[in-house]
Amino acid sequence: MKHARDFMHKDVISCEESDYLETLAELFFATQYKNIPIIDSNGECTGLFDELSLIKSIAERKQKPEKEKVSDFSAHYIKPSFVNATDNLSQIIPLMLQSESKRLIVVSGSKKPLGVISPSNILKALLGRRPESKKLKDSLDETSNHAETNWKGTDTTDIFRKAFENSPYIMLMTDSDGKIVDCSERFYTSLGYKKDEALGKPLTEYFPSFTHNKIRQAMQMARESGRCPTQPTAMLKANGSFENMEMAFSGVRDENFKLKYYCAILQSVSMDQISSDL
Repeated sequence: MKHARDFMHKDVISCEESDYLETLAELFFATQYKNIPIIDSNGECTGLFDELSLIKSIAERKQKPEKEKVSDFSAHYIKPSFVNATDNLSQIIPLMLQSESKRLIVVSGSKKPLGVISPSNILKALLGRRPESKKLKDSLDETSNHAETNWKGTDTTDIFRKAFENSPYIMLMTDSDGKIVDCSERFYTSLGYKKDEALGKPLTEYFPSFTHNKIRQAMQMARESGRCPTQPTAMLKANGSFENMEMAFSGVRDENFKLKYYCAILQSVSMDQISSDL
C-alpha cells in the first residue's frame, strides 16, 4: 500500500513569513512553482501563496507601502491542506479534491512540511510511475557519493579537473570557507560566465539570496556527515536570470580527516520535469 511519504515531492521550497515580498516574488520567477508554502518562526506552514495571491499583495502594497513582509499580507494566504505522512491513497484523494490549492502539505506530528503532493504525484502513484527527476537525483547522488568516497586524502584539485572536465554536470569545488577554487567547464558554458572569473569568490555569489540558507545547511550537512542528498535550488546566470537546478554536496577530507574542500554537483532541471513533479 502506498502512503503519502512514498510519492510526495520531498524537497519543499518555501518562504518565511519574515521575508520581504520581493523574496517571495523571486521564488515564483525562479522556480515556476504554482504554490509556495509560507512558514512561520516555528517552521510550520501557515498558508500557501499562489501567483494571484502575489498580485493581490503587490496591489495592496501600492496603497499601503508600509507593508513589506510576507506576514503583512496574510489575508491573501490560501488555507493549507495537510495530510499525514502515513495516510494512504484512499485517504489522500478525497482531501485533494477538497483542497483549495490542489496541493497537500505532508506532515507528521506538527505542521512542519515534509513534502508536497500535487495531482500529478497522485496520478503517478496510481499508474505506478516514478517522478521524472528521480533518475537525475539518483545519478547526482551517485556522483556526490563517489566524490566523498574517493577524494579523501587528496591535497590537490587535479583529480577534480581530470574526473569531471567532460562531465554533464556543473561542478564547483570550494575551500573549507566556501570560496570557489575550481569549476568544471560546464559552469561557464551553461551559465554564461567568463572563464575563471568565479575563482576565489564565495559560492553563494552564484545563487539567488533566497537559496542561501539552504546552501549553508547543505554545506553543514556535508561537513558533518560527508555529503548532502540532492535537493532543488536555483543558480544565477551571468545575464541575471535564474536556472533551476538539482544540487548535491560532498565534503572532501585530507589524510587526517579534516575537511579540505566542498564539492557542489548541479544539473539543470527542465520546466517539463518541474511541472511533472509539482
